Amino acid sequence: MKFNKTLAGVCVASMLSGAFAHDFWVNGENGENFKAHIGYGHDFPAPEMIPENRVKLFNPLHIISKDGKKTELKQKGENYQFETAKLAAGSYVLEGTYKPTFWSKDSDGKWHMDGTRQNTKNVEYCQLAVMNAKSVISIDNAKADDFIYEPIGHQIELVPLDDPFDLKVDKPFKLKAYMNGKPVKTGKVTGTFEGFLQDKHAFLGTTDLKGEIEVMALRPGKWMFEVTVEKPHDDKKVCEDAIYLGTLTLVVK
Repeated sequence: MKFNKTLAGVCVASMLSGAFAHDFWVNGENGENFKAHIGYGHDFPAPEMIPENRVKLFNPLHIISKDGKKTELKQKGENYQFETAKLAAGSYVLEGTYKPTFWSKDSDGKWHMDGTRQNTKNVEYCQLAVMNAKSVISIDNAKADDFIYEPIGHQIELVPLDDPFDLKVDKPFKLKAYMNGKPVKTGKVTGTFEGFLQDKHAFLGTTDLKGEIEVMALRPGKWMFEVTVEKPHDDKKVCEDAIYLGTLTLVVK
């Protein structure tokens, strides 16, 4: 059984460091207004309060429509909650970004946000974290417009290649990973679903040379898939490594 074609019971612990081992996702739904949230925690898809000192790391959420219009949502309520006017029927992309942030661990094991080898004492390890999140949304059972299948310009992201509003249990579908607009070759892709074990993955696979990966969901409900790229930082005097994470939230019927 190949990892890149099933999710079944594979439980893989997160490989991120303790400083930013949180998952990052976005989700939203239509009502009297369109309400969305930033998910930054360990219990997908349930949101939780963002630590006050990390709120500044997140840009406001945006909703993108088929005509390319990008509408900024306003923060309202808890610090992870956002909203805008009710959306008309159609397909949309909800997107969020975590500002690129350096994290450094000192010799006492303490992590420093915005810490590098140049501004933090006794650094044992430093890593730059870049995270982006997307959710594809259908309002009033609208079909997916063409822009849903294209990257939106995140540094790293996942794009559905099959109709994301018609995903069914036991029916394979494909995703494609992009980094700076180019396919991510042999990139790691993980997945989890609502109700699965916290800090574990229900799916693990690797993209092919076209940046594509095939998935077959064995459970219905909300799913979050994540592509990860780790590489050396450009300036070793500043930081050793950089990690890029892009998530895509989908619903499987």
